[in-house]
Amino acid sequence: MTTTYPCPHCGAPASLDGGCPACGAGPDPDAAEVIRIDGELDGLQRELHAARTLVADLDRRIQDARGRRASLAARVVARRAPVVTAPPPSFTPPPAPAEPRLSTLTVQNVLFTLGGLLLVVAAAVFTAVAWAQVGVTGRALLLAGATVAVLAVPPFAVRRGLTAAAETLAAVGLLMILLDGYAAWAVDFLRVRDLQPTGYAAAVLTVSALVSLGYSWPTRLHGPRIAALLLAQPVLPLLAAAAEADLAGWSLAFTGTLVLDIAVLRIRPSRFATDVVGSLAHVCGALAAVAAGGVALVHLIVQDAPADVAVAGVVLVLPTLALAGWAVLARIPLAQAITAGLALITVGVAATGWAWSMPGTGWPVTELAVVTLLLAGVAALLKPRLPVVAGRGPWVGALVAGGPAAVTVLLGAASGAVRSMAAATPVFAAPWDRAVTGPGRDLLVALVLTAVAYALLLPRRTHPDLALTTLFGAALLAPPVFGLTWWAAAVAGMAVAAVALVLAARSRTLQDAVPRVAVCVFAALHAILTGLGQAGAEAAVCGAIALLGLGTAVAVRNTPRSADVGAGSVTAGLLAVPPAVWLALYAADVPVTARVRVSLAVAVLLCLTAHAVTRRLPGYSPNAVGVALLAAATAPFWSLPGADPSALYATAGLLLVVALLPLPAVRSSGAAAIAALLPAGALLVLIAPDLAVVVLEPWTALDDGVWSGVLPRQSPVAWSSVAALAGATLAAALTGLLLARLAGAMADTGSEAPSEDPSGAARTVGGGSPLMVAVRAAAPLVALLVPLIFAAAGAAWPAVPIAALVTGLAGMLAVAFAPVRHRASDLLTILFGVLVAAGLAGSAAGHGATIAAFTLVAAASTVAGLAGRRPVDRITGWAAGTISLTVVAYTIAVAADLEPAGPPLFVLAAAALIVALEAVLASRRPAEAIAPFVVGHASAVVALTLTESLGWAALICKLWALALTVRALRPGETRRTRFRYALAAGSVALLGWWLLLSSRDVETVEIYTLPAAVLALIAGWFARRYRSGLSSWTAYGSALGAAILPSLYVVAASDADDPQYLRRLLLGAGALLILLAGARARLQAPVVVGGGTLLLVALHELIQVWDLVPRWVPLAVGGLLLVGIATTMEQRRRDLARLRDAVTRMT
Repeated sequence: MTTTYPCPHCGAPASLDGGCPACGAGPDPDAAEVIRIDGELDGLQRELHAARTLVADLDRRIQDARGRRASLAARVVARRAPVVTAPPPSFTPPPAPAEPRLSTLTVQNVLFTLGGLLLVVAAAVFTAVAWAQVGVTGRALLLAGATVAVLAVPPFAVRRGLTAAAETLAAVGLLMILLDGYAAWAVDFLRVRDLQPTGYAAAVLTVSALVSLGYSWPTRLHGPRIAALLLAQPVLPLLAAAAEADLAGWSLAFTGTLVLDIAVLRIRPSRFATDVVGSLAHVCGALAAVAAGGVALVHLIVQDAPADVAVAGVVLVLPTLALAGWAVLARIPLAQAITAGLALITVGVAATGWAWSMPGTGWPVTELAVVTLLLAGVAALLKPRLPVVAGRGPWVGALVAGGPAAVTVLLGAASGAVRSMAAATPVFAAPWDRAVTGPGRDLLVALVLTAVAYALLLPRRTHPDLALTTLFGAALLAPPVFGLTWWAAAVAGMAVAAVALVLAARSRTLQDAVPRVAVCVFAALHAILTGLGQAGAEAAVCGAIALLGLGTAVAVRNTPRSADVGAGSVTAGLLAVPPAVWLALYAADVPVTARVRVSLAVAVLLCLTAHAVTRRLPGYSPNAVGVALLAAATAPFWSLPGADPSALYATAGLLLVVALLPLPAVRSSGAAAIAALLPAGALLVLIAPDLAVVVLEPWTALDDGVWSGVLPRQSPVAWSSVAALAGATLAAALTGLLLARLAGAMADTGSEAPSEDPSGAARTVGGGSPLMVAVRAAAPLVALLVPLIFAAAGAAWPAVPIAALVTGLAGMLAVAFAPVRHRASDLLTILFGVLVAAGLAGSAAGHGATIAAFTLVAAASTVAGLAGRRPVDRITGWAAGTISLTVVAYTIAVAADLEPAGPPLFVLAAAALIVALEAVLASRRPAEAIAPFVVGHASAVVALTLTESLGWAALICKLWALALTVRALRPGETRRTRFRYALAAGSVALLGWWLLLSSRDVETVEIYTLPAAVLALIAGWFARRYRSGLSSWTAYGSALGAAILPSLYVVAASDADDPQYLRRLLLGAGALLILLAGARARLQAPVVVGGGTLLLVALHELIQVWDLVPRWVPLAVGGLLLVGIATTMEQRRRDLARLRDAVTRMT
């Protein structure tokens, strides 16, 4: 329970323990009694709610018990059997369950709602319809009487504790007052139509508000208070509309409404400080203040004369003064701060508008800055003289009021920078004597005044940064203000950058250095953009940046700022060297190829500088190394304008990155791996057309079809690509060698490799001696290099695809024989696989090349299957080898022109050999037998698809069934495996049987389906023999369906022309046999299938004789059947239940 309350003397929060801390008054006894009664009321309300909940729960439980008792009693009566010898005992039926009753609270709320709605509807109907049926006096008396009658009820309801009813009726009565006013206007009662409509509406609302307020005192209801507050809100704006007031009058009307809401907040009883009235007063006051301020601001904007602007400014300030007065009276420090800040802002807006309305100044930005300076002075004087919280309001308001001036000055400085850059166009061709044009000195003076204003507001420690920012703004504005040349802007920018960098270097903390570094960066960037007018100027700017950055780095090398300012300076200085050299050469008209070569020399120089900095200034080593890596990584991009092949520069960049590997900063950060991505990717893109000759062009052999005899296209390959790839191979080998040696050295010294090799490159290429590591790192590139050399030499077909195939197979064997599988092994496998695929595609133009290529694959795969170190490699080898064997067999058959019987028989022979291999592997390496198992049976399917007639297909099936039978007889097989192979052999033989029948045009359905049903029946019998819990549906369902469904379909589709008498008889007999067999064996599936089939056959026979009997016979039979079922209903239900239980118990 709360112990705080609003102090009745000052309104500040007070407590029962210490009284009011604001005015010093002691605890108020009335407030203590109110708080105690509130707690007592809360407790009573909780007890009442609990009692009502308990009563509702007991009532629900009683109704549930009565309903359950009635249901059970009715069930007992229905189940009781009739007794003949004695009359049935008398039974009194249970009473009907009582209808559910609503709780008292629910009924009460419903009545209240309905009563209120009815009264409102009655009043509206009377006003709109029945009003015209009586005279004016009668109408007035009726409405007045109804209103008085409704308003007279709530006091009596309050005395009886019916607060909800009282609130509802009071709301209806107050609404009827408004309806009275509308009715009086509608009939022109007492000539009210002579008044202004808005004025009359204001009068009605005023009367309604006063009546609501007066009505709330005796009744003590909340609803009339709320109504009075809401009804009073539009009164003054309506009066302003009636008076046809201008915007100032409307603003004053809203301000008056605001004052009214403030008065409500001040004079209402303190115990209602947090009630709905107080919340609504706050909301309404806020809306009124916003409306008053908005209208006044619009009025200020549309005025031109200084006097009118002054009046509009005063009107604008009034709402904020009213809010400030309320905050002072309410003694809320935060509200005082906010309203004081708003007042200062509005004063600034009004003063600025008045200043701009004065004629003959011509310096609008300076006037805005002067207002900002005056407001800042006022805030600076008020802040130390006001309490801490309240004093922040004028200070924040001055800052916000100074925002427009600051933004205007910043935009002007930005405009000056843009004008300087516009004068420096076109790029590298701007005239040296071109001046920058711009505005007058208004912005420059405003810049100084705004800076002084913010100096008054901001702490003294920020004054150096403020002065530096002002200097930067002046440097941006000076060229357009004084008409200087465009390159003077670059000079000014570099001067400001130098000053900012010096101040940043002398900063004591990093927090002080950050804004100065930011100014330095922006000033240097402005100088760079402005210097683009001429290459010489830009070279001078970049040279100045290099000298300034390197000099600052050397100067602060032993100071606390070396880690941030010094590091940034050395980075910027080194980054400026390459563009400075390039632009200087460009200004001297040096050819572009020579500039590219000099840039490569600069990149080499930066790498040497990185080594030197690592030895002499190790603190700057990461920065120097980063710049060197950037120069090396971007080599293929800045070499594009030159005539030399860019691929060679990409390789040079890779070699430079490798040259930086011994540096600790490179190894500890792993930046070399990131830097190598750019030149490596660029190299891949640049030599991609030549690599496509090796990897993609062999696939063009398939465009004219396999074994077309047309040689595939082979484009020429540049030797520069070969040289670039060879250089990349050298870089990869050197990388592996260096990393392996570093790892070995760290292992000898006892340090951990991961700390010096975060990229994991040494672990990726594998362990072993450094030379072996280098070989493994270069192996994938060598695999690409070998066929690329053949292509560059113009070797005839199929030298290039065979070379790619051999290198790919060698690489895959090397991966399979590697003692340890690394993270890159999968990527290498994909690369070698691409080469193998390209070699195979390129050899598809002729039979001999195809046979040779797939023979090589089969040989390599056999070696991998026999000697691979990992199971996955061996399984992959067996799979590839067996597939290659199948392709070789088919190719030999086609090359020997043995079609049409040769290809399927050769492929089937290869499948038989593969199955034999699977049998051998199953006894020695069972896990590896899966590959030849899948490929062997898939090859048999391929052989089947290669046949050109059903007879040959039947022969293939018979031979394959024979092979499966032989496979089932392998010694050492389990009984289950033998059964599976026997079942597969039977299935294949059945397929051959079907194909043979189809080739002989046999159309009898049962000749096809009955063998399949017998085979499925045998399979199900064996399955149930080994799995006793197997259901009959799983074991025999497919067999029964194969035997019954096709014949049943034929019978159902028969007609008078083809009645199918014999098939119908045999189908019924077979269904009966199935039913009897299932009943004897107690199997559910045969019983259900057989019985269902018998029913369907019988129904079919019934349909056949339907048209032969009179129409009344079916109706009579149906009626008798229904009568019989109804007569013996209980017996039929028991029989059906027994049948269902019997079928359910079957397996």
